[in-house]
Amino acid sequence: MHVPRVEYLRWAKALPDCAYPLAHSGVPQVSTAELDFDVRSIELAAPSFYGLQELTACIADAYGTQISRVLPLPGTTTANFFALTCAFDRGDRVLMEFPVYEPLRRAAEFLGLEIQFIRRDPSHDFAIPLDAVRRGLADGARGLLFSNLHNPSGVRCPTDDLHLLSSMVGDAGGFMVIDEVYLDFATRCHGEPGWTAATLGDHVLTTNSLTKVYGLGGLRAGWLIAGEAMIDRARSVMDHVHGANSLPSEQLGVVAFERLGRLTERSRRLCEDGHRILSAWLKSQDDMHGYPSAGASFALLRLEPGINGDALCRLLIEQYDTLVVPGRFFDLPDHIRLGIAIEPTILSEGLRRIGTATERLRH
Repeated sequence: MHVPRVEYLRWAKALPDCAYPLAHSGVPQVSTAELDFDVRSIELAAPSFYGLQELTACIADAYGTQISRVLPLPGTTTANFFALTCAFDRGDRVLMEFPVYEPLRRAAEFLGLEIQFIRRDPSHDFAIPLDAVRRGLADGARGLLFSNLHNPSGVRCPTDDLHLLSSMVGDAGGFMVIDEVYLDFATRCHGEPGWTAATLGDHVLTTNSLTKVYGLGGLRAGWLIAGEAMIDRARSVMDHVHGANSLPSEQLGVVAFERLGRLTERSRRLCEDGHRILSAWLKSQDDMHGYPSAGASFALLRLEPGINGDALCRLLIEQYDTLVVPGRFFDLPDHIRLGIAIEPTILSEGLRRIGTATERLRH
């Protein structure tokens, strides 16, 4: 069986340690001291077969849905794989956003789906082209896949567009799969209640985790929210894939939800500082272009003409002790993506080094 290689993850897992790590798309990891829990409360003996009941209840309450529509899973990437497996059959043609987060694309390829890309145009702030979706569904596509907030741009899909997309996909008898791992940056971190597009109907499947917004990637605490029939199908997939979730991880997930207000405030402060510093720096750059963001912990930058993202990234690693993500992983070779939710002095110096390296490549 052919297994597509996920080049981005191979690259990310082999990154060197650098003093200015601007390649991470989430907030910094939370320490055990910050989480403040009694390790003696964590049990090891019993497995968590289809999700710890307390964690399932926390997720349902946080996102305004029913417990029966939630399945905890080990991270968003796993949840995306489950969502695609449950919603589509091998050979189905699906509409997928472009640029796209590579692991989502590779999962669809691995499952034998035929991908029809729907281009989110940078010149239109990466909006989802509604007419292109309508035409694709009319031509027989079985569903739509996208991220909200969009990775790599950080753009939020407007609520009216989400409702319209849901109606179009539902009327066509298809499914809509949305990766919402960054959505809380635009909702909860801005004082809105937690929300998921899965509340729009049983044909909508959403995935999320505590990783990017809350700095708890080590827990692998993710979830799928979908209709009850789809959740039952996902449990069958779990039986084939890993049998049961990790009980300690799920117990710590409950601890995190109990401290969600504190974690949200930490993320909000880091992102606000990051966007302020980035905005000021961009004003000093003649030909570096950013895009409107909904408050995400990362930013996408278009480089000036003649500067290649890979060349810039190599120079930054080799001579400036700085990490950013080359845009080729999103089929945007003249772009870079950088994390901005880090300690302000590190971000400021990292940006200064990006500017200096760009100046070198210019000459």
